[in-house]
Amino acid sequence: MEYRAANADEVAIINSLIERTIHESYRTTYSKSAIKFFLEFHSCEEITNRMKNGLVVVVYDSEKLVGTGSLLGNKILGVFIDPEEQGKGIGATIMRHLENQAIKLGCSTIELSVSLPSYDFYQKIGYSGFKPVKKILSDGSAVDYYHATKNLV
Repeated sequence: MEYRAANADEVAIINSLIERTIHESYRTTYSKSAIKFFLEFHSCEEITNRMKNGLVVVVYDSEKLVGTGSLLGNKILGVFIDPEEQGKGIGATIMRHLENQAIKLGCSTIELSVSLPSYDFYQKIGYSGFKPVKKILSDGSAVDYYHATKNLV
């Protein structure tokens, strides 16, 4: 496995991985409106902004992109692992890398938003203080997720 910072020319393939993972992992948990919200939150434009203002990492297994994640200040976001590759430690390795980068930036606490399907994963790797969030969308439907934190030092 190759773990490294993403390049600007990888935005489309990162977005493709994220879209595929959202459709696969969220389809039984979230409404179509909620899935649209997540897709927009992780759009090519948003990925590009994360690259400009923070760090986006990618993980390749040979030539195949299998994971990604981002760090903006003390916030981790956009951590997605190819559904076929989940459960192999890729997500935990991405999180450790992003947490270590946050420590180098002087962060003592990290924050992230946790989707319902990923709750158990983040709890297992030491995140706590899960506060329920209900975001009301423009069509009146709601997206439920959590806000969580982890002390790094």
